[in-house]
Amino acid sequence: MSFEGTISTLTIISSLAVKLIGGPGQIKLLIQTKNAQGISLLQWILVVLSYVLWLLHGIVKKDITVIVGQGIGVLTSGVTLFFIVKYREKNA
Repeated sequence: MSFEGTISTLTIISSLAVKLIGGPGQIKLLIQTKNAQGISLLQWILVVLSYVLWLLHGIVKKDITVIVGQGIGVLTSGVTLFFIVKYREKNA
């Protein structure tokens, strides 16, 4: 495997680890407590926006590494943002 291939693989693995360990943990906590108090709505909006923009960049560049990594980020952060909004409104 080339150096570029190795970096691409490591990028996908680390990206998956962050998004598939951290994201679901936050989602699980939000669902269990049904409370988003103390979680920054603005921060999560910016996180989703960042992932979406990187995903679009990957699509334009036809870079599967970026598309996979950022696509998973869009999903996990989007679900997190959904529950933050849902439970903020419920507890407001």
